[in-house]
Amino acid sequence: MRNVSIDLLDATPRPVVAIGTDYPDGHSLPRHTHRRAQLLYGATGVMQVSTHDAIGWCRRSGRCGFRRGWRMRC
Repeated sequence: MRNVSIDLLDATPRPVVAIGTDYPDGHSLPRHTHRRAQLLYGATGVMQVSTHDAIGWCRRSGRCGFRRGWRMRC
């Protein structure tokens, strides 16, 4: 599914829920958390991610990142 809020799918009784989201250049999300673990993959552009314990990293397109219980900035 593309561009669907995780809030609509989070209660799905499956171990994995896959969604894709398109963000415009320069888009920033407020700090937030996820109930489930999350795998990030950037098909294009760069993602800047920071965790609640102040660990930060960038991912360029073609790379992915996984962490359980993080706060994220894209």
